[in-house]
Amino acid sequence: MSEYLTSSQAARLLGVSRSTFLNWQSSGKLAEYGVHPIQTLGGQYRYKRDEIEELLRMLTAGGHPDGAPRGNGRPAQPVPDEPDPDEPDPDEGDATGTL
Repeated sequence: MSEYLTSSQAARLLGVSRSTFLNWQSSGKLAEYGVHPIQTLGGQYRYKRDEIEELLRMLTAGGHPDGAPRGNGRPAQPVPDEPDPDEPDPDEGDATGTL
């Protein structure tokens, strides 16, 4: 029979915080990588040690494969260019009131 881990134990094994691990669970990232928890009668989740160890092997073997769990699972968004405060805004016209 497989050994089952709590979310804290599984997170520790993966080297991430418990909140990160729970985010991966709620976003479905763990299921994408073959980690399928069971729910106890008390409503707690348990994770098979061999599934967590397989996920750890995947993450450490090749870094982070495309789509691997990381943070919130969303790609970073580009930062918009900030306007230069020393340049006049071309949309405001000039200060004399003429267009």
